[in-house]
Amino acid sequence: MTTCTRRQFITLSALLAGSAALSGCASPANLLGPRRIFDHWPNEASANAWRVLNRISFGPRPEERRRAAEIGLKAFIEEQLAPDSLNEDRRALLRARRLESLHLDASDLFDVKREVAARELQQAAVLRAVYSRRQLYEVMVNFWSDHFNITQLKGDCAWLKTVDDREVIRPHAL
Repeated sequence: MTTCTRRQFITLSALLAGSAALSGCASPANLLGPRRIFDHWPNEASANAWRVLNRISFGPRPEERRRAAEIGLKAFIEEQLAPDSLNEDRRALLRARRLESLHLDASDLFDVKREVAARELQQAAVLRAVYSRRQLYEVMVNFWSDHFNITQLKGDCAWLKTVDDREVIRPHAL
């Protein structure tokens, strides 16, 4: 017969109680509601086209898949390589406009709390990744930001990362 310490007994009891409680829970899929079924990839597109669109975007949305099928993959890539020719989604522009620290000069940024400056830059990155029609451009901004990493946790970089993103990375991403 093996003996266990009081700590081991309490740990095992907690695990048993937790597993008993979880066994009565509904599946996470049931809690999320019915699945949303997206329209299928157009018939003429191949698995290669899906791979390419996945690489040059943050995951192709149905509109982008339709556009690529409509004009062809090569033309879609050429369109993405000229991001200034693409109109931005109004939702992204309206939401990003509320992020005030993105538009401040470097000297004025220091008046904003460190956490606010860091959070707003992160929120802008997510908004652009989700809503921007300029997906290849945003992927490249993300790549270069990661490559020339400036951590927001170090010194004045919480504020200067916003300036770096706006004046260095974004203008030269492509």
